[in-house]
Amino acid sequence: MLNISVDCIKLINVDGTIVFMNRSGCEALGVDPEEKDFGMDWLALLPESVHKKGRQALNQAIRGECAGFRGISLSADHSTVYWDNMLTPVCDEQGKTVSILCISRNITGQVEAEKKLRFLGEHDPLTGLANRRTFSTHLKNEIVLAKKTGTRFGLLFIDLDNFKHINDTLGHAAGDKAIKQASSELKKLSPPGSMISRLGGDEFAVIVRCRDAAALADIAHHLLLSINRNVQFRKARATFGITIGAALFPEHGLRPEELLNAADNAMYLQKKAGKNGFRFYSAESSRQSVTF
Repeated sequence: MLNISVDCIKLINVDGTIVFMNRSGCEALGVDPEEKDFGMDWLALLPESVHKKGRQALNQAIRGECAGFRGISLSADHSTVYWDNMLTPVCDEQGKTVSILCISRNITGQVEAEKKLRFLGEHDPLTGLANRRTFSTHLKNEIVLAKKTGTRFGLLFIDLDNFKHINDTLGHAAGDKAIKQASSELKKLSPPGSMISRLGGDEFAVIVRCRDAAALADIAHHLLLSINRNVQFRKARATFGITIGAALFPEHGLRPEELLNAADNAMYLQKKAGKNGFRFYSAESSRQSVTF
């Protein structure tokens, strides 16, 4: 019965050596399934990355308490396998632990499903970029770090020009292609370490670490000059533009909503002044805009 179980079942001495292991356990840990004389150290058969958690669980079971931890291993094809390990003490009549029953269950499918759900909850399904909720969390964390280290960072609020016309004339599939192309260009052209997000519709935000306003302006100008604006959809060709509003921490806001509103306001003013350009936020609306 033990050998036909898909769970890995082991009986472990209080010194950590294995008394018995079923076929599934042997196969998972690289032990000959025909092995009769065990005695090897259980933790030594596990990946080093889980030794600490395994030792803690083993000590807890020795004290007479049930314990558990998640572990990982590599399969024969080098893919990662996730395990849920449960350790139950086996006690004598006096309540002293004489051995430990360990049952390890393959939960790879569950873990992969959890990862997928987490990814879908944190990313935009069309572009794979961080969604608005993830962007908000990252912006808060960036502000906390900047306050602690005394550093600066910039926020670019980006809106696509002519996007509605693409949707209206070529259809939403063409609009989706424009969105995906713009996101791909932003990932390719933004500085390493930038956090790029699709806020919704045709609006994007990029958090970039920079030393001052001039460095942030250089990044914005680079995006304006380098992003490919031509979209080929079936036999038709369309062009979109880019309008960027910029805000700098801490000059233009100390809270997430202040920075985002500042960059959004700068983008809106630039659209009114002339699309396909860049503008810094200014409370007096007196910053010079540059149009390409």
